[in-house]
Parts: sequence; C-alpha cells; structure tokens
Amino acid sequence: MANKRHNVISKNEVYMLIARIIAKRSKDPNTQVGAVIVSEDDRILSVGYNGFPNGISDDDPSYDWADRDINSSNNKYLYSTHAEANAILNYRGDIRDLKNATLYVTLFPCNECAKMVIQTGISHIIYLSDKYHDSTSSVASRKMFGTTHTKFTQYESSIDDKADMINSIMVLGSSPKYRNLSADQENLNSLIEDWYNDILNYIR
Repeated sequence: MANKRHNVISKNEVYMLIARIIAKRSKDPNTQVGAVIVSEDDRILSVGYNGFPNGISDDDPSYDWADRDINSSNNKYLYSTHAEANAILNYRGDIRDLKNATLYVTLFPCNECAKMVIQTGISHIIYLSDKYHDSTSSVASRKMFGTTHTKFTQYESSIDDKADMINSIMVLGSSPKYRNLSADQENLNSLIEDWYNDILNYIR
C-alpha cells in the first residue's frame, strides 16, 4: 500500500530492545541479562532475566548478590539462574515449539546455558555483549555451537539506530524528553537509559 511509513525499526531491533528492557528486571548489581525466544514465524515465545529461583527472596540476607567469591558457599553464582535458562524454563507450551527458534540475549551464553539451548533445538543465538569472550565457559559454548551447527551472531546497532529506535516507539512518544533525538546528542546514552527505566515504570 502506498504512503506507508518507512522509518520503522527492524525485527532484530525490536527483539533485542525487549531483551534489554527485560534485563532491567534483574536484581544483580553487577550484570543484568535479558533473553527473548522468538519462534520461526516471529512469535515471542518466552522471556527471562538472571535471578534467584522462585521462592528465594532477593531481599534475603543469607543470599548475597554482592558476593562474587567463587570459594564462598554464599557466592551468587551458586544460586542465580541465567536469563537464557529462565526464558526456556518460563515457556509454558510444548518444548518442541522451541525447535529452530531464535534466542535474543544481551550477553553471550555460558556453557551451561549453551547446553540447554542446544537441547531445546534453538538454532540461532543473537547476542549483544561478548565481554567474556576469552573465558573457558565462552570458549566451550562456541565449541558446542560449532559442533551442533547452532548459529550465533553478534548484534550490532549504530548510534543512529538507537536514536531511531526510541523515536519510533510510541508508548512514550508524547514526552518532549524523547522527541527528535539525534545521534550527535552528548547525553543520548543517558536518555536511552532513562527511557528504559520509564518504560519499565509504565508497564509495571
């Protein structure tokens, strides 16, 4: 149809944006990760973020989010569940629906999550950050993905894409604060962070 709007954000941008918003639900003070599983026919199947298992309060002092000492029995890594695992476990449909799905995640999967991804048949991982690229866990993940022909692609978005992304979202589009953003704004990243938080407050 003629006269349609052309400056729309891509599907990849939409799904990664959702993953980044979901990550904001994590109580981890150091690393917040979000994940979105999308079916072959572009349906969002499930979402997840890193956090403690159901039934364990984030405010329980016996579970310390700040404890990162791997030699401590109270370190957070022993108790937290990663975003990818939670997204898979949160799905309430037939697990076979995840076959050939795409996982959008804000951090490259660890080896444990990689095994879950492979076992469920997810065929493509689109990830944002790869800050642990040289860790043994990430090396193992890439090895398993390569062996099982599970595709993994790093998501890249220019600063212009980020500005267009916010300008294209209509939920808070009436706010003057987020109108007509440009790539050369010094405070653009700060505005993006504010916008994420405003979106979270809006949907709560």
